[in-house]
Amino acid sequence: MDHEDWEENTEKMAVDEDLITRFTSNCRDLPVIRDNGQFIGGCEPYQAYIGVDIGVDGQPIVDHHSEKWAKVRCVRLFQSPNATRQSREIAIAMWVNASDDAYIITDTYGDLSGGSWHTRPALEQALWRIWNMVPIDAPWEVAEMVMYTDLFCTRPYYGVPISSGTFFRDGYNRFSERLYCVERDTCDEFLPINTFNGITLQGEKYPEPLPTRWVAPCHAWTGCEKEAAWIGMDFDRSPMTIKCVRLWQPAPPGISKSAEYTHSTEMLMQYWDGFMWQDNQYFANQGFGGWNDTVPEPNRAWRIENYDRILSSWHVYEVEFYQDRDCGTSGGPFPKYPKMAGEPADSNAPLTFLEQEMACETVGLAFCAALAYDTKLETGWKSSCDPCMQGQAWIGQNFRTIVEDVTCFRIMQSGLRKHMTEAVQLSSWDGKQWVERRLESAIGGGTWNYRPAEPRSTWYLVASAQTTEP
Repeated sequence: MDHEDWEENTEKMAVDEDLITRFTSNCRDLPVIRDNGQFIGGCEPYQAYIGVDIGVDGQPIVDHHSEKWAKVRCVRLFQSPNATRQSREIAIAMWVNASDDAYIITDTYGDLSGGSWHTRPALEQALWRIWNMVPIDAPWEVAEMVMYTDLFCTRPYYGVPISSGTFFRDGYNRFSERLYCVERDTCDEFLPINTFNGITLQGEKYPEPLPTRWVAPCHAWTGCEKEAAWIGMDFDRSPMTIKCVRLWQPAPPGISKSAEYTHSTEMLMQYWDGFMWQDNQYFANQGFGGWNDTVPEPNRAWRIENYDRILSSWHVYEVEFYQDRDCGTSGGPFPKYPKMAGEPADSNAPLTFLEQEMACETVGLAFCAALAYDTKLETGWKSSCDPCMQGQAWIGQNFRTIVEDVTCFRIMQSGLRKHMTEAVQLSSWDGKQWVERRLESAIGGGTWNYRPAEPRSTWYLVASAQTTEP
């Protein structure tokens, strides 16, 4: 027998840095029987393992008497893309002596899929998922989903699809209430990757959602209970903050009073904070048979953009939006309409989560919109465009309530000519696109500028005689 054939599927194949080769466990113990009576099966929990012997030379990174040997603190795993040959959860075990059963589990990691790399423990905001928050008549179905790094669903971001499991058309095995599958054609029919594999045709804005779909591992007859299933993304070593989601839930086979609906009308989005899952956004009124998104409602978001070309990047130290014409200056310390609060937004390309955190902790100018709303004049936002064409740079907010009109705003921008604009365009979000509201001009830099300007509040000097030089 050839030596290469002899080592096929052995543990060495899983650490040879070659994704063509693989390790396959030798277990066939789960009670799955085909219709013809043939017995097949898979691995029971904690039955199959693969590991590395690092010997006694490995030194711990912590100088403490409790740690005598090196400890595994991070694992990268690439599993089979087939649903029947992957584990959604793994455990890190350490052997304490030569006996096969003398080991202790040090860590357990979940939310895994296959066909790509996973890093565990996952980084902060590397994992994002969406739960069904209402009962569903039949197993939950999602045909297509796109996650975005901006509030207006314009900057898609992709990773490795993950889910709470996959529905198998073979149904429930008579030996157990767990879902089992036999034929690969039906085992891989509803994998989570089907929700992120749509192709965007030329001239179209969104990917084609059908015919593939992900189906939740709920009972075929009783459907999904509330919070029974989830689907999401693993961004591995490039975590990103997700701010908008667009998804397509298929219509049921027949629309009637007795139709079994496969969509969830309410959903909860969560992210992994490095230790546990945290709630992020709640989505209601989600339909089926078309695209649904989580962009802001009409008149919730407002922005100002540069109307003049800027020679370099735009530097803005503070921006404030108001619903009264005097920008909150009347009424003493408790004005009737204080400045409005909301979530900052800007035109800059998204940064990874760690890069964004570092930028927002900067003292000075950085690619962080929040620095223009922190009431500190020593910090500020700068645009990523350099130079900036007309309307290329903008900064604004998504307010907590619907705002019919921003009647006043004030801005503190750089006093340097190459980092300022003399005119800005105020726009509002109508639910689908930005709508121009008004143009404000004669704006200076290096000091607070209020717009609209009150009568006799703005003065300037003009030369009344000819000069030989500028």
